[in-house]
Amino acid sequence: MAPDFTIHSQKSVGKRIASNAGLLISAKALGTILGLGTLKIASHVLDPVSFGTILLLHAYMLFFGEVATFKNWQAIIRFGTDDLEARDASSFGRLVKFTAKLDFLSVVFAYILSIALISGVLWMFGTFPNLAPSDLDVELLKTFVPLYCLVLLLRQVGTSEGVLRMFDRFGLLAIEALTLPVLRFGGSLLVLFMGGGFKAFLLVWFIASGAGYLIVIIFAINELRRRRLLGYVVNAKQGLTNTRRGLWPFAIKANVDSSIASGFMHLPLILVGAVFGPAWAGVYKIAEEVMKLLTEGFKLLDQVIYPELAKFVTQGQPSKIWPVVRRASFWMLTVGGLSSVFIWFFGPEVIASPILFGEDYRDSAYIAALLVPGAALLGMVTPIYPIFYAANKPERAIYVRGFALIAYVCAFFILTRIMSPEDPLWMNEKMAPAWALVAANLCAVAVALFSARRTLKPMVKAERDA
Repeated sequence: MAPDFTIHSQKSVGKRIASNAGLLISAKALGTILGLGTLKIASHVLDPVSFGTILLLHAYMLFFGEVATFKNWQAIIRFGTDDLEARDASSFGRLVKFTAKLDFLSVVFAYILSIALISGVLWMFGTFPNLAPSDLDVELLKTFVPLYCLVLLLRQVGTSEGVLRMFDRFGLLAIEALTLPVLRFGGSLLVLFMGGGFKAFLLVWFIASGAGYLIVIIFAINELRRRRLLGYVVNAKQGLTNTRRGLWPFAIKANVDSSIASGFMHLPLILVGAVFGPAWAGVYKIAEEVMKLLTEGFKLLDQVIYPELAKFVTQGQPSKIWPVVRRASFWMLTVGGLSSVFIWFFGPEVIASPILFGEDYRDSAYIAALLVPGAALLGMVTPIYPIFYAANKPERAIYVRGFALIAYVCAFFILTRIMSPEDPLWMNEKMAPAWALVAANLCAVAVALFSARRTLKPMVKAERDA
């Protein structure tokens, strides 16, 4: 039988984007609630330093998982859409095999890099002990970072996510999004009732992360088998050279862009832990989770909207892109603004209540009250990034994100220097990471709007001329 390239959906583009976004946002929101439950259990069982240390270890692993691995789902959609239109199973099989090899090599590189960097950091802390926060256990990091980062070797998910997104299998991606938080929450309950400490929680997080990575690979393999495409992938004669034109440059640019984007996801927590210590990192992490609960859909929108924009480009209809992006940006900014108002008025008492985290974590609400407006700005700019990929100009996304990341790092260190521990809470030095995020996202909005307009203008003109 012939390979099956059909995508069974009778919905319009707008409804399809809304439906897929709703699936992922619902799954992520439920996952964030479970994540807050996990943090509640861990903060109840562990002391603040042990709790913060686990969060730092996990953030460190994720940072390298994002920075050093290729985000091949973008290449699958960019080039796989052409194969889908042409019904070319052999070309698609070679594409998937190429990106799968990149997935494997990049996770090995990510693990080696994570070990090399922590070795350098530990040497620096040993040589200059005053640089290390007073509550940071250097020997504990030396023991557990190499072990915990082994989960990176299972993080070969880029190709699998691309296959599922291209074939509109967002329901399976929603299940993937729930796998890790469900397993981590269930494992934390088990540790709570059966007894356990730092090592038990770390093992639970390791197993949950590994399972979350494996399940999406299984889903993708089954989808290829169901569509009679798996044989084309297995039998494809495709190395890392002699690929189709433009694939390597696109993959490299997409990886650089995604690596920069990961800076905003994990670098703040790592910087907070390195500058202020694990205990305050725990406070900051809870604020991040509250912010994610209210704004989780922002970072997911590009995953949903990008396949649709790629189809507009392939079909020669770039004029349809900007109206879709403009509506998405408006709704993201609106939701973010309402979320900001909510957390501003109700956050502190809710988080500090005995049934949640207690008075020790009251400051998390004040941090979240700044992180949420920062995320609202991010929500406004998130639908713009897929324009650059759909137009085959991912380097412009690199320029925008790179400028914003530089702005964040500069603002972080400048604000931590000029703010004082004696200042009022809103201007205290420990609020510097949140203020820095707001400043960085303001820069991202300005530069992204300018770049997107320049990207679409010649494409729309060419369409009208044609």
